[in-house]
Amino acid sequence: MADDISMLTPLEKIGVARQVIKRKWPYIMSTVHGLIPREMKETPTLCVTPGMIMGYNPEYVKSTDLDELASGVVHEASHVLRGFFELLQMVDDKELFNIAGDIPINDDMKAAGWKCGTDWMYSTTF
Repeated sequence: MADDISMLTPLEKIGVARQVIKRKWPYIMSTVHGLIPREMKETPTLCVTPGMIMGYNPEYVKSTDLDELASGVVHEASHVLRGFFELLQMVDDKELFNIAGDIPINDDMKAAGWKCGTDWMYSTTF
């Protein structure tokens, strides 16, 4: 299976990651499928915009294992589900707010058994 995954394009690998998500958390699939993947080489990993564009760095997608990639997609979908962009408009320090938004998402995902990145921030590490 690993050899098959390594032959996929980044966009195809994101598609397979969506299937991993569907098996684990099927109830968020409408949001996950609503994310529109777009290559963004300037993004170090993944990101999401208010218009539900999910930016991805192709090198990150290629080098990340499938379970962690699926976690990243869930993380980005969680920003949408938690109303992140509506709240973001009300704050001045956007960078700090992004960190504050990431921490509870990451805590919840870790507690649910998702394979989170080693550099992800948690309430216990911030």
